[in-house]
Amino acid sequence: MNFGELIAAVIHAGFEPITSKGFSDSIKEFLNEGYMDISSGDLSCFEETEELAILTGITEYAISAYCRKIYNVFTEENGPLDFQDKKHFDYVKYSNTYYKRSHTTSGPPKVAYQWAKKLIIEPTPDKDYTGYFSFYQIPERLVDDDDPHLLPIDKENLLILFAQSRIKSKEKDYNGARELKAEYEAKLNNWVIDDFNEKVKDKLNMAQLEREYYSRMGRRVR
Repeated sequence: MNFGELIAAVIHAGFEPITSKGFSDSIKEFLNEGYMDISSGDLSCFEETEELAILTGITEYAISAYCRKIYNVFTEENGPLDFQDKKHFDYVKYSNTYYKRSHTTSGPPKVAYQWAKKLIIEPTPDKDYTGYFSFYQIPERLVDDDDPHLLPIDKENLLILFAQSRIKSKEKDYNGARELKAEYEAKLNNWVIDDFNEKVKDKLNMAQLEREYYSRMGRRVR
């Protein structure tokens, strides 16, 4: 369903807001609230990959505003980088004390981390590399009736449930709002768990394929 069809689905279920109550446009707002709430989970439907030109001597790279969370960085030349949390990378623990690491060396990119709206590559690149980074995006708000969303067809009902629960709350039907919200959260949590399990399966299958490939080529992988 597009945005207009989602609005119609909420109204069809008997949740038409009354203008005199001050929220005639609330269905649109509530659907967008639900959309942003769902996108805050690390779900496959919000994954995106972009190319990154890694340049000699440059360690910091600005990333787009709709990039919420990076989870993978790799180069064509050297494969995946070790993507780390900034604290873990900036400090090394020794005898229960954290010591700041030095980033003065240069060489092939080995480590990356996200800091606010920047991607940091370490050590300082010794030459140009063709890189890519994968991330979970912040979707664009739904505005026009024909605007599409990124959810799978079988998960569209989550947006409708969220909007219905918010309208119930506006109407001061708090019991109804709690019931709908509980149904929404249960279905969303199940989806997040199932999606994560599928990612794990995909990674295991890919690792197995790599082992089979390199065994034929006479190479070993970890």
